[in-house]
Amino acid sequence: MSSRAAELAAKLRQVNAGAIAFVEAIPDGQWFAPVAVENRTVAASVYHIAQAYRAEGAVMRAIASSTQVPDAFHDWEKIHAANAIGARENERVSKQDAIASLKRRGDELAASLESLTDEQLDQRQYVGILKAEVSTEEFVTMVILDHPQGHVANIKDALAGAAGGT
Repeated sequence: MSSRAAELAAKLRQVNAGAIAFVEAIPDGQWFAPVAVENRTVAASVYHIAQAYRAEGAVMRAIASSTQVPDAFHDWEKIHAANAIGARENERVSKQDAIASLKRRGDELAASLESLTDEQLDQRQYVGILKAEVSTEEFVTMVILDHPQGHVANIKDALAGAAGGT
């Protein structure tokens, strides 16, 4: 294991732990509130973070191993269509299931990340949705670490707005 990979995995664990702590504190009465900017419920938004870990992990491994990046990651329309289906299917997922999925998928992704070598972190490949060639490490930083934090911020804003805040 490389020290860079270990550091990135530790950051992912920290990001995921922060998301889990935030989710655990959401009052049950707000669990199914809408997150308008995401066009899904709080429940579906949280579950989306966990689901995305699997897809993002596949891209990470593809870049690291110089294999083909999954087609969906070259086309925003495919991603938006899959997200819309996920929003409908998971709009009423339980808080317990969402948290368990965050824990499980976050741990799986961190372990996969931790196993990468420096050479794999330096591998580069074009990712269509980013419109750029990126290294594995850059993908981890720009997507895997930032993505959950963006959704948590959207949920916080939605719940603050629903409570008469911002």
